[in-house]
Amino acid sequence: MDPLSPWSPTTLNARLQGLRRALGNDPDGNAYVPRRRNADTPYRLADGVHCDWTRFIQLAERALPHGPTGLPDLEKALSLVRSRTSKK
Repeated sequence: MDPLSPWSPTTLNARLQGLRRALGNDPDGNAYVPRRRNADTPYRLADGVHCDWTRFIQLAERALPHGPTGLPDLEKALSLVRSRTSKK
């Protein structure tokens, strides 16, 4: 996830598959990490998954260059992820 050293397409796909497995599906069977329709479709999380993406990116970009000492900022970034919302 380091913007200065991005993952290869193979690594990215493997990570997304792992994330898709880890998050699973909503009660209706829809994946929380939807598959892309084609190469032009952006990667995204399902509508029911919320996070403060801008702050997440700021914390991650600040943390990653520092290796293990950046772990507190990565933990703060992950703490921004909230539970899913129920569909109404």
